[in-house]
Amino acid sequence: ARPRYDSAMTFAAGFDTLPKHCLVISLVVGAVAVAFNLVHDLVLPPRLKNYCPSGVAFGVGIILLPGQILIEVVGLAIHALWQRYDPESCAKRDQQLGAAFLAGDGLAGVLQAVLDVAGVTPPRSCSWTGWYH
Repeated sequence: ARPRYDSAMTFAAGFDTLPKHCLVISLVVGAVAVAFNLVHDLVLPPRLKNYCPSGVAFGVGIILLPGQILIEVVGLAIHALWQRYDPESCAKRDQQLGAAFLAGDGLAGVLQAVLDVAGVTPPRSCSWTGWYH
């Protein structure tokens, strides 16, 4: 998609093609992330760590495209309902739910690639490319 193309072009053409203050902003945000993780790991008492958002989760959310995030949100909703109504079963099998979502997403990606190579157009499709223009 478009973000991957832009990244490849930046690496091919060099960092001079980036906007004027991009490197400074990246360094500042990186320093804030390191400081946040240090505070989380070394300063916060254990009882407050559960209420502190994960820096890794923010990073993954920024890197992944909306299609993958949608799958994660659906899985999280199913897990929350399952945990609420049958916590014992959820505690035993919740990792299987996550693995099933990952495997299903992977298989759907392989199927989509095969259909694309075969020239098959789906009857319905959703494009996220409009978000990056």
